[in-house]
Amino acid sequence: MTAEIHRAGDLPRRPRIFYGWWIVIAAGAASLFNSVSTFAGFGAFFLPIQREFHTDRASLSAAVSLARLEGSLLGPLEGWLVDRYGPRILMRIGMIIMGLGFILVSMTQNITMFYLAFVLGIALGASLGAGTPGSVAVANWFVKKRSTAFGLVNAGFAIGTILVPAVGWLVESLGWRQAALILGIIIWVTGIPLSFIMRHKPEQYGYLPDGVEPAPVPTAAAPGEGVGASPAARQEAATPIPVEEVNFTTKQALVTRAFWMLGLSFAFRTLATGAVNVHQIPFMLDQGYSLTEATLSVSAVGVGSFIGRVVLGWMGDRTDKRYALAASLAAMAVGMFIFATSTTMSQVLVFAAIYGLGFGGTAPLMSALRGEYFGRQHFGAIGGFQSLLVLIGTAGGPTFAGIAYDRTGDYRWAFTVISLVAFIGVGLTLAATPPKEVRALAEKRTV
Repeated sequence: MTAEIHRAGDLPRRPRIFYGWWIVIAAGAASLFNSVSTFAGFGAFFLPIQREFHTDRASLSAAVSLARLEGSLLGPLEGWLVDRYGPRILMRIGMIIMGLGFILVSMTQNITMFYLAFVLGIALGASLGAGTPGSVAVANWFVKKRSTAFGLVNAGFAIGTILVPAVGWLVESLGWRQAALILGIIIWVTGIPLSFIMRHKPEQYGYLPDGVEPAPVPTAAAPGEGVGASPAARQEAATPIPVEEVNFTTKQALVTRAFWMLGLSFAFRTLATGAVNVHQIPFMLDQGYSLTEATLSVSAVGVGSFIGRVVLGWMGDRTDKRYALAASLAAMAVGMFIFATSTTMSQVLVFAAIYGLGFGGTAPLMSALRGEYFGRQHFGAIGGFQSLLVLIGTAGGPTFAGIAYDRTGDYRWAFTVISLVAFIGVGLTLAATPPKEVRALAEKRTV
């Protein structure tokens, strides 16, 4: 039983715009806050915090790795909570914690306090407020248009990346402490209201996924009976007909090859994204670029990511998602290798275009493919267990790049190794063929 149930007047019966799209907008906005403040925006805080606390880059990177390790380890619990109680309450709690985390970070006096505020505040809040709840809600409200919906949600993340120069300006103009305080307040004022838009499953409100209309209510009995339909028949006809799809339990998903191949491929993807998002700005500053140029390069990645999320998300509903995902991972690997060997701003922009396009495409395609392979019923819990595999990348990427820098004085070697490892993800994705139940359903639909 879920905590979210339909109440009369809670939602309009047949709005002109399918309510699922409002959920997409809310989830996308939450993703924007996560991107601009934490995921991509943290690079603008990196060197000022390192200098103030007199620490090395590996130690500071470890805070990010611990935060993402926490998110991965809590993934199964978060997924189960959202599946059971719905996304609304979890998202609200997450936004409160995330905003508080930034406010506490602005008050930290040493690296230990920073670790606690970042990991237990910002990271935990971001995972609860801008991660799992929105993904589960979107997966529940869309089936045929799921890839497109996830693409639009993740477009919010890309827009957040584009806005990173604003964070850089705040840090440069007001100092990192004031910038963190302002971000915390913004998250409270704008992020918390987004949770009120969230709804768990369309069937709870008389809808079907994708806005499909329920079967019409009969007004007369079958020909020859001469009497009207009974109230029970009317009720049955008015009840939305479930979309025909597979629905794996978590236990069933865990024994499929697809679960492990997709989880590992995404782990190698996050190895790259974790390293780039934390160390892109420091790498460019080391090369003599200004903070403005460095943050603009992050924005350039965001532009490519926006295109990838929208276009490849749309294509995912019209082509084989597995091949599209493999192509996106290949683009990420190629782009990262270009970045590792770059010496000019024009080469950095080529990296941003190729890497950004692939980075953007992988996010909606992975979520949509998980929904296609395993269904909606336990989407959150299954995704949570996959996050335990993803922690290989989320925790390893930032720390590996930080250690490599401290030992060699350069990021190039680390970025090159990670780009090569990312290619392994391409092969794993191609090996993630659909479970036999999915293939059987596809064959049935074509008959």
